[in-house]
Amino acid sequence: MQEKHSSHKAFHDQFNNCVDVIEHCGGTLVNCKDVESERSVLSLTFQTATKEQITQAKQTAKYKLLGVSYLMCVYQSRFGKLLEDTEKLTSLVLTSS
Repeated sequence: MQEKHSSHKAFHDQFNNCVDVIEHCGGTLVNCKDVESERSVLSLTFQTATKEQITQAKQTAKYKLLGVSYLMCVYQSRFGKLLEDTEKLTSLVLTSS
């Protein structure tokens, strides 16, 4: 979580460092469900998808997760309206699915 007096750049660097540590230690930020969702958006199956398409689906899922995670960790009073709008949009998309 971003501390009240930390700069946006300092928090961004700290967030990216945490991601780098997870990946360096062999961790992953997405699970099969995330990749499956991205793959289905592209109308691909594991049998028809190329290695590059699966890699792209993993990257897209990762970027979406990181974007939401970042927003959820920033200092709320600075980005509160953006978080509210994102939350509303997300619930609309999930409801319509």
